[in-house]
Order: sequence, then structure tokens, then C-alpha cells
Amino acid sequence: MTDRIVVDTNVLIVANRNNEQADSECELACIETLVGATKGEQVVLLDASGLIMDEYSRHCSYSGAPGVGDVFFKFLHDFQWSKESGFCQVSIQETPDEEGGFTNLPSNSFPRNARKFLAVAKDGDGRVVNAVDSHWSEHADFIESLGVRVIELCPQCLK
Repeated sequence: MTDRIVVDTNVLIVANRNNEQADSECELACIETLVGATKGEQVVLLDASGLIMDEYSRHCSYSGAPGVGDVFFKFLHDFQWSKESGFCQVSIQETPDEEGGFTNLPSNSFPRNARKFLAVAKDGDGRVVNAVDSHWSEHADFIESLGVRVIELCPQCLK
């Protein structure tokens, strides 16, 4: 079975070499993960409502340059609806509830702007890929209680 992943935006940012807390080992891990995903080594999960792509668009270029994060973003943008793309669209429902944020998440103190990745991973039976955001490890018990696992690419760089 192919691994199913949801990629946190910080992975794209690090792959673009735009994060000061990431070391060269971390940058390489992010680059390799994104390149592997574009080659179909994993199924990339996105939300059908476009929340993840909207966030990516605030940090990456539609031109696909100059960094690997930009290349990955352009690839997703261009092929996200293609049946042969290796992507899977997951339907999640956002709520105005500040305590949960999505219908498939219970009340929680997880950062609201990262809940979309968690909601997609939960309903898409995927793992979250993280580079440098510490909230994934700080909320590990809550995340695990949802049946979601996190791939920490750069544990040495977490703040």
C-alpha cells in the first residue's frame, strides 16, 4: 500500500530554503520528500475545498520557481484533479466553532491554521509530514488520539 501523506506548508517553505531554523540536513529531507511525492512515491492528500492549496499559494509561486517547494506547489496546482496524478481529494467541513474548527475534530487547543492538515489526515487515513513546526510534537497525545501519525522530517530543528 502506498503511503498517504498531508504535507504541512512549512515543508514547502523549508524546501524553498526560506526558513532560518532549518539546517541543510532538514532542507534536504524536505526536498527529497517533495520530489518523491511528485514521482508518485506517496499519495498526496489535499482537501477538496482548497484550504491547503490556498495556504500554499501564500508561500509559493505558481511559476514553479525558484525552489523545490514552488515546483511541488505548481505540480499540485496543475495536476490535483487528474486521476493519474497520485493525489486524493478529501472532503472536510470547516465550522465556525473555535474549539474544533472542523466537523471531524473534537474540541482542542491545536493551532487553528494547522487544523486543516489534521482534519485531512484523519479522514484521508494519512500521515502529516512536518519539518520545523513544534506544535505537531507538542500536541502529540491529542493527534495520536485521533489515529493520526506525524512524520517529523527535522526533529533537530523544532523550536
